[in-house]
Amino acid sequence: MSPEPHDVNDENLYEAPAYVPGRHWISPLNFDPEVAADFDFPKPLNIFDSTLRKILYTAGLRPTVDGLLRVAEALEEAGVRENHLMVDFWGGDQPDALELEVAKAVLARKFAFHSTVCSDRVLVNPVWGTEVDFAETTKLIDQLQAIGAETFGIGLRDPRSAAGRDRQIEQLEHVLEYLTKVGLTAAVDASDIGRSNFEHLVRIGNVAIAHGAIRLGLADSANTFSPEAIKVFLRRLRARLTKPITITLHVHDDFGLASSVAIAAASAGAHPDVSVNGISYRAGFAALEEVVVSLEVLYGISTGIRTESLQHLSNVVAEVSGFPVPPLKALVGSHAFLRELPHMVAPYVRAGRDSDIFPPAGGCITAGLVGSSVRLAWGSHRSRRVIEDKLKQLGLPVNDGIVDRALAGVEAGLADGDGYPNFVLEPELEHILQEVSGAPALRRE
Repeated sequence: MSPEPHDVNDENLYEAPAYVPGRHWISPLNFDPEVAADFDFPKPLNIFDSTLRKILYTAGLRPTVDGLLRVAEALEEAGVRENHLMVDFWGGDQPDALELEVAKAVLARKFAFHSTVCSDRVLVNPVWGTEVDFAETTKLIDQLQAIGAETFGIGLRDPRSAAGRDRQIEQLEHVLEYLTKVGLTAAVDASDIGRSNFEHLVRIGNVAIAHGAIRLGLADSANTFSPEAIKVFLRRLRARLTKPITITLHVHDDFGLASSVAIAAASAGAHPDVSVNGISYRAGFAALEEVVVSLEVLYGISTGIRTESLQHLSNVVAEVSGFPVPPLKALVGSHAFLRELPHMVAPYVRAGRDSDIFPPAGGCITAGLVGSSVRLAWGSHRSRRVIEDKLKQLGLPVNDGIVDRALAGVEAGLADGDGYPNFVLEPELEHILQEVSGAPALRRE
């Protein structure tokens, strides 16, 4: 077993919040004043979820409305309070039919979370080179309000010219005025912020503030910021705004750093925009489960998310989307709490069946923290001692002959395999041990 606190001399290792029995044990240096000196997390911090719209954007997927409502139910159960929906036109003159139907269905259910409905059909869109008539914009706003929208998200992209930027600001003001007139709240979302004109972003933010927008959404759509750079960017932007406004940060995972960038942004005052399992187009998105657990454990920041719901939430998204979770995915992948190395398996075997021991062997958090469970496996790394311990745990006889036959049985099970996964899980091992010991069949409750 891992040492208990009284077995060592350094009592500092066991100070809260680094050491929380039954939950996690991390380095206390995470909470050292020198580490936390520049932190400026939002108070309170909110998780803004984009899972529904990101499933719709993922190449090769075509989910159903009913399936996405199941995801919405799981998000609500997990404690998500802010949700993003999209109704895009993709350069055409009609909204995407499925996106509109999903927005209508989600809004009709009146979930506990607040939904912002965003659209690319509001202002001049440099991608399509289209000039959107103001009458068309107001028609879309009216249409979305009729199906229950309370907050409308205005999507912006840098026009790349002074004249285009002036025109965009003029249009933005008109739309914000109209939203106020009809009683809707506004969110202003700027895309590709890392490659946009900074002065124009400042101008957008201050116009949003002046017209009472409830949120300024920043999207590093092309994944252009390092974790260090996003903090400097946010500090500079916030210093230029006329007054505080809720800011969110949306970032993709092209470098495998999306969750790190989202957390760095949170430490500089932005609320993370995330999706379950990091589902999205290209290389994915900042993963809700990674951002939430990191903030809760490594930074001591409350997110309002029920962490014990995360494995279930991940499973629902994988099932509904048909998009599998990679085995090595942090926290919710099938290997996240799989233990095969003998020195990691042994403490669980000695503790007894189905134990989530603390301190956890082979990691710093318990599987129960995310609603998962430890699985034990026997593969290419095998130990006679662990087999002996497992026999004792089951109340079976222990001798060299039985252990030899058990190891041979494991080897035979591996030989039957064809590629990954090639290991014997605990129920299979128990069956092997029962056979080689000649004992009655074992029953798992």
